[in-house]
Amino acid sequence: MIYDISPSELQTIGTIRLARSGRAPYRARQTVSVWLEPEHPAREIAVLAASELVTNAVRYADAPSSVPVLVAVRRRSRSSCIRGATTCGWR
Repeated sequence: MIYDISPSELQTIGTIRLARSGRAPYRARQTVSVWLEPEHPAREIAVLAASELVTNAVRYADAPSSVPVLVAVRRRSRSSCIRGATTCGWR
């Protein structure tokens, strides 16, 4: 389900910069898993989504390999709704 959420309603759970390497998806899964408590209803999906997004950024980003992948996870206040994003910060 997609929600229209104002950025002012979101609190950052965590951000991490990852080197664009074959280990980046693993590190993204590990990190997001730590950020979200085990009982969070979207934890498993968020971990998988982070891994997939980072894999795509590593494989297909039109950026030099020296440009890291940024992973950010935010949570809507007083809600189980989360928002994740990856970027390569290029151009």
